[in-house]
Amino acid sequence: MAHAAALPASADPCVSLPVEPALSLSVEPALSLSADSTEAPAPSNPPSLSARELHEVLVKCFLLGNRAQLKFLRALFALDQTRLYLKLGFSSTAHYAERQFGYGRSRTYDFLRVARALPGLPGLERAFAEGRLSYEAVSLVTRVASAETELEWIELAGSRGPRALELEVRDAALKGRRRPRRKGEGLPRLAVRVAFELLPEEHDLLEKALRKTAFEARERTGRERLEPKDALLELARSVLETEPQGSPEGAPQGSAGRKPREEPAYTVLYQRCPDCR
Repeated sequence: MAHAAALPASADPCVSLPVEPALSLSVEPALSLSADSTEAPAPSNPPSLSARELHEVLVKCFLLGNRAQLKFLRALFALDQTRLYLKLGFSSTAHYAERQFGYGRSRTYDFLRVARALPGLPGLERAFAEGRLSYEAVSLVTRVASAETELEWIELAGSRGPRALELEVRDAALKGRRRPRRKGEGLPRLAVRVAFELLPEEHDLLEKALRKTAFEARERTGRERLEPKDALLELARSVLETEPQGSPEGAPQGSAGRKPREEPAYTVLYQRCPDCR
């Protein structure tokens, strides 16, 4: 875990940022931790056997974590806007956050993006400070919400799981929507990315198969050239719409012809949102 280092000697002692009063962290006696203690609690000895007490501790820690992170976002954004990271001996805010806290550049840029958006979304900022939304949900909502639509997104984020919210935000960003879709419309229809890692000989085999499929499909599809994606789908349809039969006459031993299927080749595919009823 990275720790904040002392300021270099070149830092200007006269430059100061407004700092809000420190958070008062009230911790249950059963969970009191000493910063000087090097002895970790035994995993077999939970701080409480009461489900309600553990729940209350978790909710309180989540709330305090959100409030602390909100202060962190504000301070980091102030450091970035004032370029005071230069007086601390760093070349950029990303450089500072990486060296001081171990954050990668993408994480730091996301912090700055969210910190920049929150002042224009007071309802979302309040929901985060009150522990009603996680940082992950806030980060997603800030990508699409406006001052006029933030309450709709807050309601959606509070009633949907993280995966459903992510899909809704992706769909909204793709279509330029500022509002979430109406309730009952199900999960958005988004493209699925498929990736394979192939050895050179496997890649050569797949390339030849797709090229052959594209050549054979020219007459049926009326297209002179098929993209690899379309050739792969054509190959899949060909396999699904036919079934093996005995080796045709004159065919090499072991090769099998194919005949049309009697049953439908397609099935109805639907996704059910686990949070919907």
